[in-house]
Amino acid sequence: MATKPDAGDGRVVKMNFPSQLIGPDVLIRDEGTVWIFNPLTSVAQKWFGEHVQSAPWQWLGTSLVVEHRFAIGLIQGITDAGFSIG
Repeated sequence: MATKPDAGDGRVVKMNFPSQLIGPDVLIRDEGTVWIFNPLTSVAQKWFGEHVQSAPWQWLGTSLVVEHRFAIGLIQGITDAGFSIG
């Protein structure tokens, strides 16, 4: 539990934070002519492996690079599968 001074009257406010903050399953960046998709969770990585057709040269490390014309369809598939994006 964290404490934070209250702005104003000097009281201390107790705040409960989860031990781990939950982030997105997939980070997406629009780079103009290409979009970059980085599946962050193991479940998202598995989904990409099973549902996304890609060539090895499209992967830069753990990130998939696609042309902008394919990005909206991929985003739709990611959200339809229940993943959070950031």
